Amino acid sequence: MHNHKEIIEELINLRNVFLRKDDDLSFTKYSPSFVFTTENISGYLNQLDVEDKDLLVPCASGDQAFEALVKGANSIDLFDINAYAYHVMQIKVASIKVLSQDEFFKFFLKNNLGIENTDDVFNKEVYLNKIRKELPIHSRNFWDQVYKLFKNGYSICNSRLLINAKGSSKSYIKLLDYLKDDNYDLLKERLYKLDEKNTTFFNYNIVNLPAALQKKYDLILLSNIQHYIQYTYGGSFDKALKKYRDFVDNDLSKFLNNDGKVVSEYYYYYEEDCSPKPDDNQTILTNPAVYNVMYGDEFAADDAVLVYQKKKNHK
Repeated sequence: MHNHKEIIEELINLRNVFLRKDDDLSFTKYSPSFVFTTENISGYLNQLDVEDKDLLVPCASGDQAFEALVKGANSIDLFDINAYAYHVMQIKVASIKVLSQDEFFKFFLKNNLGIENTDDVFNKEVYLNKIRKELPIHSRNFWDQVYKLFKNGYSICNSRLLINAKGSSKSYIKLLDYLKDDNYDLLKERLYKLDEKNTTFFNYNIVNLPAALQKKYDLILLSNIQHYIQYTYGGSFDKALKKYRDFVDNDLSKFLNNDGKVVSEYYYYYEEDCSPKPDDNQTILTNPAVYNVMYGDEFAADDAVLVYQKKKNHK
């Protein structure tokens, strides 16, 4: 999956990520990675049929894959332009396999239950004694290097490598079904099933992804990629969004099974009057605004996803 040259390149570029400017919001092959989602994934997946389905989802924080597994997905392939997202997901996979729910929260959240967590977050001893042995060799090498670059786990958590480890466990439990009660233990079991399915990770920009795909899917999740699509297409947002929708309609849809769907766009604070309108082959699903849960924002609005339904005449 990864050759020696790619591994060396990833490690060399780590330092460039740490030096990245605050106003750089682009995503490249080597960019900061999300520890947890900022989307209400459960909110929209609960409105879709995931059980026994084959999915293609962003690697990102791993939360899309974890939610789909808990909801009974058959197989899941992953894609991301950011190579480091794979390693962030893998350390979460390894942690879920060996840590209790409480240990998991302490390891990944620097502010848990309103208390700053300086000793447990990305704790080096926990990493070395419990998590490390569960990592695939490539990710193990990556995290070994990260731990060498920082004096402690708190410094790792505060580094530019990681995004969105600031919420509390209460917030994320409301947001993600896989963190609730028995679902966490269920996910432990199903992560081994995912291993057995030989999940593929495609390290591609979304517009180049079709060249690498080798199978068809029942459901494809695209997260909020449309918010960053100007970095790919250039020009105005409206023109870039039009090209992006054409791409989903004409290129990505070829990798859907009959009646397959693409959750093609995620919108925070969706407002019908000013948010982009759906096309004829799209429907809108709304769900509670994620920021209301995570940051105590009292702005009254729903988040929404646009769901693309494959046209019958597409092969």
